Amino acid sequence: MRLGIVLCFVITLFSKCLGKNPIISTMTEPDYQVAVYPNERDKIVTGQLLQLGAYDGRKILYTKGLFDKISEPFHGLVVDVGAHIGTFALYAAACGANVVAIEPIPESVKILKHGIEANGFGDQVVVFETALTDPMQAKAKEICMKSAPDDAQHSFFDGVDPNFEDEECKTVKLSTLRDVMQKYYENHPREDIYILKIDVEGVEQRVLQGGMEIFKSAPPCYLLIEFNPAVFLAAGTNPTQFLTWIHDELEYDFYLEQDDKSPFQRPVFPQLVEEITKLGSVEVVFKHKKLDQCVRRVASKNKPQKKEKLIVAVEESSESEDLPTPPKKKNSREQKNSFSLRHGGLQGSIPETIDDLDEFVEANKKGAAKKETKKQPQQQQ
Repeated sequence: MRLGIVLCFVITLFSKCLGKNPIISTMTEPDYQVAVYPNERDKIVTGQLLQLGAYDGRKILYTKGLFDKISEPFHGLVVDVGAHIGTFALYAAACGANVVAIEPIPESVKILKHGIEANGFGDQVVVFETALTDPMQAKAKEICMKSAPDDAQHSFFDGVDPNFEDEECKTVKLSTLRDVMQKYYENHPREDIYILKIDVEGVEQRVLQGGMEIFKSAPPCYLLIEFNPAVFLAAGTNPTQFLTWIHDELEYDFYLEQDDKSPFQRPVFPQLVEEITKLGSVEVVFKHKKLDQCVRRVASKNKPQKKEKLIVAVEESSESEDLPTPPKKKNSREQKNSFSLRHGGLQGSIPETIDDLDEFVEANKKGAAKKETKKQPQQQQ
């Protein structure tokens, strides 16, 4: 861990000398790279990445579990509203998902695109530079948004952060979730949304209201939301009514991220909000009430149509005779990511940890080689 921190510090200094945003390699599984703000400006996100090798690690671990629920190969869609510099969007891409990343702040968008390029995720992550809101407010087309000095928070409302009052606002584009997704589908396959993550400092309900057509036709299976009652109130949203609205109107059950086995029922929402207010903020999960049906729909509809899209295949395998020849060479990073969610055409049980990966691959290579050896005498005869 100390070595990682030292390396990250050296990389930060080197990048600063070159006039570029630093690039940090995470310690997640799968790992990926994040371009960041200079550490002296953003001590929250960049600080955690430097010290812990990940930002919002609990959400990362939880999301990995959601991807594991769908049988490989997974080509689902993740929508990240309030993507910032891409700590969540890039992780979803590293896990194999296609991602729509929505972020209104131009400098954060620039850093996010730098991270996409560093990881080679240009075909997976599409960025929209806009803020989202409800259809009525979106008619204005743009809005003035304030940023905290550390660049970690942005909002339409002064009360969300005391530091906002002294900051000048920046004019950003304004749109709705529906309009952004329509633009995305004009140039990309119409995949259903598996995970919708929203972190927009109290404007979450307005974002959801701007995508009601999506919830009526093909609702996301999971909503991941940072729930801060004080911030919701500062933004003009009653937190208890927000939970009730999602429960009744959008038909999602409400869980805390650290305990997603038993949903909270409506009668306890007011008391729960009081307890969360004392804590500050928590990560919450909303699961669609028809979750199993939703997951099956996403898994079946989002499967690639062409077999050549599978990442890994073993020649002459009895289960994958018509699959394409695997690439001649893979680096260790590509190999890890391939096995996370896309291990097609291989023999034996899939390894549960990366520690078992090399042994697993070698066993399959030997199996394929034996089959090839048996064929050669027959061909000579």
